[in-house]
Amino acid sequence: GTGDFTTITAGISAAQNDDTLLVYPGRYYENLNYNGKNITVTSLYGIESDDRNIISNTIIDGNENGAAVVFMNYETRDAVLNGFTITNGSGYVIGAGPSIITYGGGIYLSQSSPVISNCIIEHNYAYAGGGGNQWEANALFSGNIVRYNRAIRGVGGIFCSYAEFCSEHPNSIYYNYAGDYVNDLFIREIEQQSVIIDTFTVLYPELTEED
Repeated sequence: GTGDFTTITAGISAAQNDDTLLVYPGRYYENLNYNGKNITVTSLYGIESDDRNIISNTIIDGNENGAAVVFMNYETRDAVLNGFTITNGSGYVIGAGPSIITYGGGIYLSQSSPVISNCIIEHNYAYAGGGGNQWEANALFSGNIVRYNRAIRGVGGIFCSYAEFCSEHPNSIYYNYAGDYVNDLFIREIEQQSVIIDTFTVLYPELTEED
């Protein structure tokens, strides 16, 4: 069906599988959870316009109140997050009391395989996986920019057991920071032998005369 909502969360609650939730530019102070729904949540980018300024101006702001976006209920490739800036996420809480650890500042994934496309994931933080963290998940990352995220210890950018990184629309992962571990990208499974990236942080770049 159709309907208008004042929050993205309300739209997700009302949506059914295969629905599309179209989000207009603005800053949304929310922590989204797809709750097992295979729906598309998208800005106007790629729908009504290819102006990338739409991505910068359609913002999911986690307000340092947990992971900005959560997928953890067996969402499939039919669950799509497209065309947002995702910022100020502080991670999904695991444990209790003094044993609390936060994972996936911007996006937390567990037992799910959604599509994350054309997003700017920046200025998020967590104990591990400042930009994003996934366990027993297989998300498809396509055309995203993951930057300026930080982790207290674990990976500053994306921390995953396995993930699919689109080669046709490569991602950029750079300028992330972790206290004493990997800054940008860590993949645990050795079966994934290569990842095609558009822009990546390197310690000693080799420049040519054309660069």
